[in-house]
Amino acid sequence: MTDKSKIEWLDGGSTWNPMIGCEKVSDGCARCYAERMAMRFRKPGMPFGGVVDRFGWTGLTRFFPERLEQPFRWRRPRRIFTCSMGDLFHESLTDEQIAAVFGVMAATPQHQYVVLTKRLNRALKWFDAIAQKYLPWINMFARIISISEPIINIRSYFQPGYMGKRRGETPIEWPLWPLSNVIMCASVEDQKTADERVPLLLKIPAKWRGVSVEPMLSGINIGPWLLDEDGLDVDGGWPQNHDGLDLVICGAETGPGKRPFKDDWALDLRDECRDADTPFFFKKDGAGKPTLCGVEYHEWVK
Repeated sequence: MTDKSKIEWLDGGSTWNPMIGCEKVSDGCARCYAERMAMRFRKPGMPFGGVVDRFGWTGLTRFFPERLEQPFRWRRPRRIFTCSMGDLFHESLTDEQIAAVFGVMAATPQHQYVVLTKRLNRALKWFDAIAQKYLPWINMFARIISISEPIINIRSYFQPGYMGKRRGETPIEWPLWPLSNVIMCASVEDQKTADERVPLLLKIPAKWRGVSVEPMLSGINIGPWLLDEDGLDVDGGWPQNHDGLDLVICGAETGPGKRPFKDDWALDLRDECRDADTPFFFKKDGAGKPTLCGVEYHEWVK
């Protein structure tokens, strides 16, 4: 956990790791930065012992219930990278463990959370399970509140602006789902992974959806998932039956053995985002500079 991370798009925010551990699923994982960091602490008794070995991720994960309280301790509202040292939707985690993490995010609306995952199939399965198990009860409760007499007073508890008034915190809005302070992002590296993962992301009931193209290993066309104000995709102009992406992050691979990156790949993404008025955040180019052809792009959802 880092109180003030150097990750550019966190804008001075923090990382939060209620779970750690992963395993490689595609080419973008080959030189995983989190794996490199974890391997420095892989010996028995060290923080990542068993989660990584000298070859990298072992496929084991570890969940830390005691870390769930960390966001409550951060008094200053901030942007938080959830599970920067793992994948929240790893198959080894239970539905209840994932739900506990989302519960904390729901209870701390003063923060904005970013969840990156390559496991969109598991993520969609989890969201479907939540909808089947809990949302009918939430909706029924909401209806009861809406028709209750004022004397019950519980109704005002869920009115926008009520929660947090005495504590000076950001109010919790009702209904809570989907969470307005969570950005769900698909992590992709090329056209193949984008074609596989982004359509699944767009099926997830999220307030904000983004794509993180890092490391960017080839050119990618995301036009079909970027919509203009009329709901037409910016690639072909065809009406779409889904919400478009709200954010695009991209950057070159860095570190030892980094693979080639071309500025034109990122420029094409930038142009597509411009056509759809979608925020575009560029991290670093192939030389490690935080600019694309000399220009800084640090746009974010509002």
